[in-house]
Amino acid sequence: MTATTAASATGSAPSRAYLDLLEATTRRRALAFEPLTSPHTGAPEAAAADVRRAAAEGRDDVATLAGVVHDLAEVAFEEHASVAAIADLLTRHGIEVETGTHSLATSLSARVGLAPGDGGTGTIAIVAEYDALPGIGHACGHHLIAASATGAFLALAAQARDLPGEVVLLGTPAEEGGSGKELLWREGFFDGVDAAVMLHPFSYDVVDHPFLGRRQLVVTYRGVAAHASAQPFMGRNALDAAALNYQAVGLLRQHLPPSDRVHGVVREGGDRPSIVPELARLEYYVRSAHPETLRDLSRRLEDVAVGLALTALDWLHDGELRAAAVADFEAAGGVVDVEGYFA
Repeated sequence: MTATTAASATGSAPSRAYLDLLEATTRRRALAFEPLTSPHTGAPEAAAADVRRAAAEGRDDVATLAGVVHDLAEVAFEEHASVAAIADLLTRHGIEVETGTHSLATSLSARVGLAPGDGGTGTIAIVAEYDALPGIGHACGHHLIAASATGAFLALAAQARDLPGEVVLLGTPAEEGGSGKELLWREGFFDGVDAAVMLHPFSYDVVDHPFLGRRQLVVTYRGVAAHASAQPFMGRNALDAAALNYQAVGLLRQHLPPSDRVHGVVREGGDRPSIVPELARLEYYVRSAHPETLRDLSRRLEDVAVGLALTALDWLHDGELRAAAVADFEAAGGVVDVEGYFA
């Protein structure tokens, strides 16, 4: 006889008290903010007026592009139609476009103005993003980033003959979880760029937002499958390792700097309750304010992953893995002092 019971629960709505206080504080600071000043005069007023006029004339094209990219809602590395829409708009304005360069099929670049090699004073990049979140769409406003970057580039392109330097539009895929900019940077996509600018939607106008750098960590545990009822002792449960890993990362949060963030999900954890899971996979986003602290936090998460493999999957009975684990432990300053344990 088989009986099936379904259970579900809905979480309570979290308190908004902290967000309300933060918003009130931000409003007070915004009202008290003194405008930024600069010793540089910027572009001549006549040139600036021409750029503003070109931007106003292109407003409808930019709004249309934003709507198209929004409705496409293509996820990381799959933004083919979104890139095509941007390229089509640029081409209609007589601008040459390159797509699919530097090892990423959905990258995009276009250039106007006087390149440094031809006597230009330097190169400024305007960066466009256009990927969406899986299952959610453009919750972070990347359709607006794509449209505003393209619109700004076109407004400057209208004055290309008068530009003292070069302006480049760089389309960067996979910001939402794929580190597209880093991959492109490694391939030389940003070579020769003196400064890069980008507009990101936000609740307030801010010049310097405390964004956090992010790395991704995918942890895969491989155990040994067995019948969970008849012979559980013949299995090595990969889901146990994943569960312990998730708990260990939760305990680690107490000892992180205030600017660090770690959040993750279990992507795979077995097929059926009657089978000891032989594979489990977690994915974490690891965030920190500085490259040095991001590197340190990444290493700590890697140590947790290896340690839980030793604990849950019984790696200590594998001679090669045991030797590697001991070597890493001792290289980090650890001391193996239990006589005969590793014999």
